[in-house]
Amino acid sequence: MNYKLDDMRTSNIQSINTAVNVMKHFVELSAKLLPYYEKITRNSEGDLQAQDEERKIASVYESYRIDPKSSEVLLDSNILEIILEGFRSIKKRSEVGENRVKQLLRDFHDEYEKLQARWNYALMN
Repeated sequence: MNYKLDDMRTSNIQSINTAVNVMKHFVELSAKLLPYYEKITRNSEGDLQAQDEERKIASVYESYRIDPKSSEVLLDSNILEIILEGFRSIKKRSEVGENRVKQLLRDFHDEYEKLQARWNYALMN
C-alpha cells in the first residue's frame, strides 16, 4: 500500500482532535448554560444578581466567533447552529415567542443526547 503521508500529518490530526475537544466542551457547557439562561431571562426582573449572570452568559455566546457549520464537519451535527439560534431566540423571546424558545431548547436537547450517545460509544471502543 502506498499512503500519502503529506495528506494527513500527525500535526493535522492533533489540530483536528483539539478542535473536536474544544467544540465538545462548548456543547457540554451549553447543555448547562442554555437552560439556565432561559430560566433567568424569564424570571430576572428586579433581581440584580440574575441580571448580572444573564449578561455574563450572553457575553459567552456573543463573543463566540466560529462558523456554526464547523460542527457539521467536525461532529457531523448542526449542534452549533441550534445552540446559537437557541441563544438568540431566548434573548429575543418577546419577538419569537415562548413556543419557539421551547422548541429550540428541545431540538438542542435531542441533538445533544445523540452526540452524547456517539461520544460514549466511541469511548467504549
